[in-house]
Amino acid sequence: MREENGDGNKAGQRLARRIESDILAAGHRPGRRLGSESELIDRYDTSRTLLREAVRILEHDGMCEMRRGPGGGLHVADMDGEAVSHAAALWLQFTDAPVEHLYEVREVLEPRCAAWAAERIDASGVERLRRCRQREETAIAAGDIEALNVAVNDFHVAIAETANNTVARLFVKVLGELNRSYSGALTYSEAEIASVRRAHEAIADAIISGDSVSAAHRSLLHMRASGSFTQQQRDGGHRC
Repeated sequence: MREENGDGNKAGQRLARRIESDILAAGHRPGRRLGSESELIDRYDTSRTLLREAVRILEHDGMCEMRRGPGGGLHVADMDGEAVSHAAALWLQFTDAPVEHLYEVREVLEPRCAAWAAERIDASGVERLRRCRQREETAIAAGDIEALNVAVNDFHVAIAETANNTVARLFVKVLGELNRSYSGALTYSEAEIASVRRAHEAIADAIISGDSVSAAHRSLLHMRASGSFTQQQRDGGHRC
């Protein structure tokens, strides 16, 4: 029976969720054609208006794309992980997520990732961490704070990727981007840059040596110091 009545937006959302569920249940991969507009209208027993609203939602979410011409129709899209993490970080910014909330989560998540990384690291992971550290050193030597912020964030993502936990990696990316939005306008003394440098060097050394206990401990200390610094700077203070 067609879902014609009530709030069209909500009906479109429900239809979009149905299509999503069908895609996931069938294990469809990017590029898979789901059907033409008329085929989908028949399959889901819906109206053209509601289907187009559902497609709009699916395209907005990055799940599907409607293609025109020969072989056209609704196709499963190759979802952009960076767009997903950016959208989540943007939502947290718009909702004014407090710095203390950010670091409450980071203090739990990042030490666990550091421990996993130490337990699971391989040769490619060692090389990845060393490259990240080298980019940090290059940015410090050049006095390029923006490049240093990017390199610092990449270092934390590299740890999460070395930890080989897909869910943790996503949230580390989200929290890292949120942290960059908070720290982008902050000022850093030479002592503060040196502190980050020492912390990252100690964390990397512990992970590369396979010392999960030390890696987690060093990461926790770093998160606590970073959270305190970021909060003080945003409150107008300055740590000596």
